[in-house]
Amino acid sequence: MRLRLVQDWRRGWRWASVQLMALSTAIQFGAELLPPWLHDALPAAWWKYLAGAMLVCAMLARFIRQNLEPDVPDGEAPECR
Repeated sequence: MRLRLVQDWRRGWRWASVQLMALSTAIQFGAELLPPWLHDALPAAWWKYLAGAMLVCAMLARFIRQNLEPDVPDGEAPECR
């Protein structure tokens, strides 16, 4: 098995799943860096649940078509740029 990048990997930052995973990472590693008034807005135990919820949403987002490329009729190859 050979690993390969998806064809449009350069536009990966636009995908909802990638954005949700980045947000989850920011919550997990950056929660202590938030201003005290924002950090105290949620109980401390809730931050891990918020990060986990973002990851679950990211998994679901992988199954949603995100219309980043034009529709191609069946049997035709998409244009490569």
